[in-house]
Amino acid sequence: MKPNGHMICKEWLSEAPIHALSLEWMQGEVHISQGTEAVIRVTQRGSARFPRTRCFEAKVSNGLLHLIDGRKQAFPLGINFHLTSLHIVLPPTVLKRLSINGVGSRFVVDNVSSEHWDCHCTSGNLTLSGHAQHIRLQSVGGRVTATDLHANHIQLKATSSPIQLSGQFSHIQSRVTGSQLSINSSTMLQSLDSRSTGCNVEVRIPPDKDGFKLDFKQAGGRFSSDFPLQSNHNQHTYRNGTYPFQAEVRGGKLTIGNYSLHST
Repeated sequence: MKPNGHMICKEWLSEAPIHALSLEWMQGEVHISQGTEAVIRVTQRGSARFPRTRCFEAKVSNGLLHLIDGRKQAFPLGINFHLTSLHIVLPPTVLKRLSINGVGSRFVVDNVSSEHWDCHCTSGNLTLSGHAQHIRLQSVGGRVTATDLHANHIQLKATSSPIQLSGQFSHIQSRVTGSQLSINSSTMLQSLDSRSTGCNVEVRIPPDKDGFKLDFKQAGGRFSSDFPLQSNHNQHTYRNGTYPFQAEVRGGKLTIGNYSLHST
């Protein structure tokens, strides 16, 4: 039993090779991390009132582990509000794909390596760290925070969801409405494609000799930069203008800041 009184409701482990993880969850805390053993371990804890018949279901097929919230078909709906948490410990290998689909949940992905991440969260929180080649994030009415996240490509779509991403990124495409988007990359972005509506977008990157060329379009939006720019109508060039940046702002503001000035 844990100090908060939650007991283990169900524990599942497998030594079968797992190449991908798909998770569907409704409410509660979910923690995903990588361990040191060549097994995958899934543990669900809950309060004394949590129905054991509503624990997670695990299905493995062709290297894909599919975890489904056992409350998904629960009736009445009140059964969903009993406290529970899920802890997933993965083997110390790189997954091919990590898929998360949650409603009203708080997900913590702690230093996980996967080639592809696909995270879709509604009215919940995502806290991320780790390594990936491609990341797709979708959030509605939630919050996304990433610390020490390393990714080659990030595709972001968010509505009324504060987003804060920190780490090392190469290519970012974002479509955001409402709230605020903050991107802090300790390495130079090789491309940026940002469209925002009623949103303040701040992108911080380090000084770079190759520089960027920004194509900026706005309808009631504003733009500012920490970097000295050569401007010609909607074109703004920093140094050699090597990397293509494009942004469209409909209400709100785009700021391109100097990572070196704000990293402390």
